Amino acid sequence: MFYNFKSCWFLLFLIIVSSEQLYGLQEEQSDHWLKNTISTVPNLPDSLGLSGTFIGTTEGILIVAGGSNFEKPIWEGGEKKYYDSIYALLNENGEYVWQHAGELPHPIAHGAVVETSRGLILIGGENQDQKFNSVLRLEWDEINQKIIISDDLPTLPQPVSYTSAAILENSIFVTGGKIDQNSREIVADIFWKYDYSRGDDWEEIQAWPGVERFGASLVKQSNGEYDSLYLFSGKSDTSYLRDAFQFDPRKKEGNRWTRLADLPRPALLAPSIAIGGSQIFLFSGSDGHDVDRIMDIANDYHFVKDVLSYNTITDSWYQVGEMPAGLVGSRALLFGGEIIIPGGEVRPSVRTSEIYTASLNRASKGHLSNLDYIAFFSYLCLIIGLGIYFSSKNKTSNDYYLGGQNIPFWAAGLSLMATQVSAIGFMAIPAKSFATNWSYFSGVFTWFIAVPIVIYFFVPFYRRLNVVSVYEYLEKRFDSSSRLLISIVFQISRSVATGVMVYTMALILQATVGVDFWISILIIGLITLIYSFQGGMKAVIWGDVIQMIILFLGIIMCLAFGLNELGGIDNFLTQVDKDRITAVDFSKWGFSNKSNDDEFGFWPMVIGGFFLYASYYGTDQT
Repeated sequence: MFYNFKSCWFLLFLIIVSSEQLYGLQEEQSDHWLKNTISTVPNLPDSLGLSGTFIGTTEGILIVAGGSNFEKPIWEGGEKKYYDSIYALLNENGEYVWQHAGELPHPIAHGAVVETSRGLILIGGENQDQKFNSVLRLEWDEINQKIIISDDLPTLPQPVSYTSAAILENSIFVTGGKIDQNSREIVADIFWKYDYSRGDDWEEIQAWPGVERFGASLVKQSNGEYDSLYLFSGKSDTSYLRDAFQFDPRKKEGNRWTRLADLPRPALLAPSIAIGGSQIFLFSGSDGHDVDRIMDIANDYHFVKDVLSYNTITDSWYQVGEMPAGLVGSRALLFGGEIIIPGGEVRPSVRTSEIYTASLNRASKGHLSNLDYIAFFSYLCLIIGLGIYFSSKNKTSNDYYLGGQNIPFWAAGLSLMATQVSAIGFMAIPAKSFATNWSYFSGVFTWFIAVPIVIYFFVPFYRRLNVVSVYEYLEKRFDSSSRLLISIVFQISRSVATGVMVYTMALILQATVGVDFWISILIIGLITLIYSFQGGMKAVIWGDVIQMIILFLGIIMCLAFGLNELGGIDNFLTQVDKDRITAVDFSKWGFSNKSNDDEFGFWPMVIGGFFLYASYYGTDQT
């Protein structure tokens, strides 16, 4: 009876989400869910502002190092200056304060930075005299309140600036940038990798199948299965770029890059950040408009303000907000629960010292309609009512534990199905299928093999022995110690599994309707315990019946709503990627798929699925 937690959680979620879809949750549109907020972080300590700085967090401390600016705009004869100062943002008595924390070996800007467990890694860069191949490590010394600089990492194969970097699977990747060759500056298509778990030298690997570039965005994000690298925009020698590529580290050499959907516009030197499980944001950036007339109109030239969002699963771009001012040459990162963008260039040669801040607008929180609340509390009252009603009907232990052995077959069947449905099965597997394909469905076919075997062999066997559980059979077949041992193992495994399912549903409820995480667990947990303990097996089974009815109604509503949004089944079939709806690929019969080592072949799914369902319905006490 304890395991009804997962069905109860699912039903609660389904009622809320279904009523929101049908009766109009007051939710803001997707292009407004990123909102600007007032930052608690003070402006950068340089009043002229900084661009091209090395920005990151280590030990919870925000670090800003190096950078460049102009004392006056270039159209007034200003010259570019580079800096070597390192500043740390400290929390003193509840207020953030910038503190000078050291100096770099030389003035430098316009390199790349990555965050590791051992501090910030500063990669490349330039100043007025030269480009650098240096790789520096910045670590925070808490005792002395300063930055410790070390050069224990191997230098780059050659000096480079305006490059991009990201960490993926214990390796640092560096891509694109400007290099010096034959006494002149050129744009390169470099792609270097350094495996810091092995400590080898930098390795040059296959670059993207596009033109060379600098000022691109390189971001790590999940492709729905595992993390990949995503390369966006940048600028070649002659043009601002809109192309995008995915680097898949698990594919074989020569086939790791995939061309993605083009950006709606170029986004040179745009601050970027990965959020959630599939989103990448690009803030502002330069699209190159009126680039040939910058010197003539520099006073009026502004970078684009809009914020672009890319979904790695659907390969789609959206505009999700707008910044107070367009900028380039900074970095977006999470700090203090918010997205912050410190400084940057707001017009050619004009820097800013402001800290731009944005937060994700969880518009769905606390916006339930009256009908939502009615559905919510009606269900809770119904479940408690079942427990009270059947508690008065239970006269013997047979009534309580076995439902008087007079439960209709169809109700027992629906209860069995409800017991095996969980938040993971209803939410995680569809999400996985949406990210990849329907290959998991091939395992479902084994249900039609396993269940008949359970029906014709297991169930009659248990009935002949007149046992209530598998554990009672083990005691009759062996001894009480066997029964006790296996039942303990089952309780431990199912307690962990139930905890995961409850945790999953609590996260979903918190993200969608704003129900506090711990309050959700407490309320539903208590109600589930009350009605199952009070009403016994009959309350559990008839509660499951209600849950399965709503489950099927929810599936039908989701299908109807989705197909209606897509313009019908015919439109869906013409637009969908056929690889996405592949359920069984009979060309892959082996135990591994040679084209992708992360996909199972046909037989592992069939064999594994058979034993899974046979154990569920033949031996699982739930």
